[in-house]
Amino acid sequence: MEEGLNEKSGDVTEPTAAGMTRLDSQLVIGLHRVVQDLDRRTASIARAHGLTVSQFAVLEALLNKGPLPMGELREAVLSSEGTIPVVVRHLQGRGLVERRRDDLDARRSIVSLTSSGCELAEQVCPDNARELERSLAAWSPEERSEVVRLVRAYRRGNR
Repeated sequence: MEEGLNEKSGDVTEPTAAGMTRLDSQLVIGLHRVVQDLDRRTASIARAHGLTVSQFAVLEALLNKGPLPMGELREAVLSSEGTIPVVVRHLQGRGLVERRRDDLDARRSIVSLTSSGCELAEQVCPDNARELERSLAAWSPEERSEVVRLVRAYRRGNR
């Protein structure tokens, strides 16, 4: 079994010297390792297409959701307020996205894919999806459903 996810003798629910139970520690470490692994795989795919992970995330969000106001785009890619304008500016410079003022609210910018951006997103997104599907195949569909259920329960309990 992977280090940090082993079952040592003794009660896994007893607090460790650090104050966290071994079970909780194994859970946190295990979840962190899964996310790191998936992030590394996505970063590799993005790099192969000349993108950063943030740039890939923006292209993917726009491909899936269509044109978005800058704030909604930031939320869709889980980015900070300061980061997303920089990422969009770089993508604009490469001719992959365009920004225009919102017709209904001139304070807002709407970001959309250009035809070049759409073409690139339609290449990189399926590549990434295939890689993630291969990775997640370590779990059966039932196990993946259970993980989704547990993540939703965690999020509901920690709002």
